[in-house]
Amino acid sequence: MRLTSLCAAAALAGLASLAVPAAALAAPHVTHGHHAQGRATSHGHGKADPLAGQRKGAAAAIAAQTRSLTRLLAAEKVSTTFNPTDQAALTAATQQALDALAADTAAVGTTTTKSGLHGLVLSAVRTSEVARAQDAVVRLADAQEAAPAGLTQQAADLQTQVDAATTAGTDTAVATAALADLATQVAALSANAANAAGAVTAILAVSPTASHADLLAAVQAAHTALAPGNLALARAKADVTVIKEALAH
Repeated sequence: MRLTSLCAAAALAGLASLAVPAAALAAPHVTHGHHAQGRATSHGHGKADPLAGQRKGAAAAIAAQTRSLTRLLAAEKVSTTFNPTDQAALTAATQQALDALAADTAAVGTTTTKSGLHGLVLSAVRTSEVARAQDAVVRLADAQEAAPAGLTQQAADLQTQVDAATTAGTDTAVATAALADLATQVAALSANAANAAGAVTAILAVSPTASHADLLAAVQAAHTALAPGNLALARAKADVTVIKEALAH
């Protein structure tokens, strides 16, 4: 299944691939000698940990995802673009993702196979993808929800200017047609509000430990639900530009 862009949300693009650098799981360069071996020795047993390098790499990879989501959560908490209900639900979901990363971090020390460590890194990357997809979908849905009120006010202001231009004898046919289409797009946005709200509910229900297939399906469903609103919003903005340019001439 190919993911298409959710309007301006680049965060939803590329979720189908997992970018886990090989260096994150490869053992670092170790010099020969007793000193190097001593650093890899497990405490209390006198045995070298054969996975010391991979364990260190996995821990670093998961830590990078943790730092990234910590910044995302901080941004979500101070954002003014969400409605309060969605903001609370989104920040709770991102915190769940951070909790899942903490569990992956804890498991690094007890995992006994290279494949197990690799699986923990993949799990951390997937968890980060889930959180970012949730953030992108909620931002788009809330933008659609907030748009009709602002566009309606803007349309009223522009209508006043068009009326004045018409009275002054200016040809306002282009601006008048764009105003009519603007009203159509605002109505389409409002009509799609329930779908946008459903997209939020569905994406926030995705577990931070979801499979790749489940995440992909949720992102595609969100795209389908939000696409009509994204198109209407883009057309509405284009109408506003046309009206302003027509009035400027």
